[in-house]
Amino acid sequence: MKRYVLVALTGLMIAVNASAQTIEEGKKFLYYERNKSALQVFKKLHEAKPADVIITYWLGQAYLANDDVMAAKNLYSGALQSNPGDPWLQIGLGHGEVLEKNLTTAKEKFESALEAGKSKKGIYNTDLLIAVGRANADGNNKIGDAPYAVEKLKMAAEQDKKNPEPELLLGICYLKMGREFGTDAVLSFREATNRDPGNAKAYYRVGRIFQVQKSYESMDNEYKKAIKADPAFPLTYLSYFLYYQYKDVALAKDNLDKYIATSDKDCNSDYYLADYLYRAGKYNESLDKTKAMQAGDCKDFARINYLYALNYDKLNDTSNAKSYLDKFFAAVPQDKILATDYEFAAKFYGKTTGNAVTAINYYLKAADLSSTKNEKLEFINAAAKLAGDAKMLAEQIKLTVKAAELKGGFQENDYYALTKAAFDAKDYVTADSLAKAYIAAFPDKPQGYAFNVSVAKVLDTDTSRGLAVEPINRYNNLLLKDAEKNKKTIYSNYYYLLIYYAQKAGDIKSAIDVTNRMMELYKEGEEYNFARNINDQLTKRAARPQK
Repeated sequence: MKRYVLVALTGLMIAVNASAQTIEEGKKFLYYERNKSALQVFKKLHEAKPADVIITYWLGQAYLANDDVMAAKNLYSGALQSNPGDPWLQIGLGHGEVLEKNLTTAKEKFESALEAGKSKKGIYNTDLLIAVGRANADGNNKIGDAPYAVEKLKMAAEQDKKNPEPELLLGICYLKMGREFGTDAVLSFREATNRDPGNAKAYYRVGRIFQVQKSYESMDNEYKKAIKADPAFPLTYLSYFLYYQYKDVALAKDNLDKYIATSDKDCNSDYYLADYLYRAGKYNESLDKTKAMQAGDCKDFARINYLYALNYDKLNDTSNAKSYLDKFFAAVPQDKILATDYEFAAKFYGKTTGNAVTAINYYLKAADLSSTKNEKLEFINAAAKLAGDAKMLAEQIKLTVKAAELKGGFQENDYYALTKAAFDAKDYVTADSLAKAYIAAFPDKPQGYAFNVSVAKVLDTDTSRGLAVEPINRYNNLLLKDAEKNKKTIYSNYYYLLIYYAQKAGDIKSAIDVTNRMMELYKEGEEYNFARNINDQLTKRAARPQK
């Protein structure tokens, strides 16, 4: 149910007395995402009261939190044999269907459960509405039906104006719906803290939004609020660790220690310790920690292969790095992969000859998982650059167009990059079309005109066809708006026209006109003297009797 990235709690929080454990204590562990502890609590409660459907529902939630969808579905299905149509068990089973992307089946169960739970006055049960929202809030943005959940959670929030949970889940669902709902998400998280000032998770969630947006001062403010609201909430320390791991190793380690102190001792905490050692440049130590994980209870932990790949890459063992990276992607569930995993793979394959296509595909997968436009653009642009470096012009054009669409239209740098790529690839027909589109979009910028001239010259190598004449005239018309600044380029263009008219076209009158313009541009000096001399020769030639 929850990704490896969000885990748990030990140490400075609740000391659980096994003989007095309650549903609320188990739910608290789930809130902290201390999933291992939650499972222990609910298993004991279920052993004591196996017929209690509420306990059964929460035990299933603990299984889902520990990524054991099959155990949860088996539990709910078995309980439904004794309690046919029970709404809690139906929603629990529907939750499992959501995680397996069987949305139609899941929503049928949700609707059936909500109808069964209605009061005599026809009012939906608030807790059941929240449970439906919880099911669809789970997983990444490709899991669940967020708009459907929003509808149910709004009803729940309206019916119970003191409960922060529907607002917290609303915020998560809004985030799953896309960046355009970011403001709605923040407002929902804010409302959760209004309802419960001690709700650290809501502050943490707002901080995560700012962290993704790279608004680090705002991020820091929200994380501090989360710690003040509940210093036992571990995920804030984890996010601080992830933030500082590339910036300040000491602060990263401090927050990692706090995270480990406030979370279950499990494979996730071991993973982050190995990851810290990697970020600190202690690759052999990180590798040893990874090997210890594999030799112990964490041998089946999904991200072990990724740790191996990271460290072997830094140790310049390309063969092992590739082997473990491929194993990681082959074995890990799709909803457990992060954008940064794909980014690492793209960079790894991008630096090895002949793997540009593979690297580009990984960049595009990273973009697909990214939650912000800037991140998506970063990955798509990286893919486009890689395509350009690999002389894959068609792919570079496609990717640049994709980036432009995401930005809301072509920028000047997009036209420049594409036209240059086409020109460098010697695809002069495409380069010519792009240069003309560049001019049309940015008529006051010189680069489009320059490309247009360059293409024409290449297509007319001996200047006999005069293909560059019109492009040069258009280019000069722009440059003459600031003749003093551009006089060298203008003069060079005039020289090309002079050669064409005098030697290729035999148009002496036009050639003389060009020399006059050259002398207007340079009133003295070597350039003037050259133009003056040619002008005199051409004038004498023009005065000769025609044979």
